[in-house]
Amino acid sequence: MTSNSQKEREKDFLLQFKSLYQDFPDGEIIPGEDPPDFVVVNKYQRIGFEITEIYPQSNSEENSFDERLELERSILAIACTLFKKSNNSSLNVIAQFKPAIKISKPQKKILAKEISDTILNALIQNQSDIKYLHLRDSRILPNEIEEIRIIIQSNNSTPIWQSGHGSLIRELSVSELAARIEAKESSFIIGNEYKEQWLLIVEPDDKLTFSYIPDFIEQQMDSNFHKIFILRSLFNTTRRVKI
Repeated sequence: MTSNSQKEREKDFLLQFKSLYQDFPDGEIIPGEDPPDFVVVNKYQRIGFEITEIYPQSNSEENSFDERLELERSILAIACTLFKKSNNSSLNVIAQFKPAIKISKPQKKILAKEISDTILNALIQNQSDIKYLHLRDSRILPNEIEEIRIIIQSNNSTPIWQSGHGSLIRELSVSELAARIEAKESSFIIGNEYKEQWLLIVEPDDKLTFSYIPDFIEQQMDSNFHKIFILRSLFNTTRRVKI
């Protein structure tokens, strides 16, 4: 990826965050001098924005990460198609495959059918007004699946079935967050020319790193940044980290 295309990608994330955060500062967004990545400028202040992405880590003992992820995505695409034939519910599904279990291509349709049936049965058994299901019971899950998270949407929403494979940390931990913040802090010194420095940590829309993002509102983090946010680009949501 060229530096220009990377800059455009980062600006897209910043604009997405701006659309979600109602207290985003007014002003013109201009490229920074790296660091910061961008600066919001108005007649009263300059606010610097650092943007960093979190990607899944691969396991060298497996097939390449991209090959395995592509296989998992194709299985879930088949499962989604099978599910829609039996049920009109629109779902966001994140399936965490067990990385230690190998999956062959001939198994794809069989495993996809098992996943579809598992989700269908879970919905049948939960007829109340439930918006979220977390399936972790090994007795009901296919052997290749560690957990499935289901977000039930309105029927006019586009279903999204994604693999959570590739993450060595299945949910974003406090220590992982602290390490990410520290890494960005070490790359720059907050200067007097900026009233504030904000950090935007992005889980991009092309690879799910975490099965979900826990609530850090109650967790106090140490940082020289004035404000820190996590943007889940795929789900179009943002959350502020308490510092």
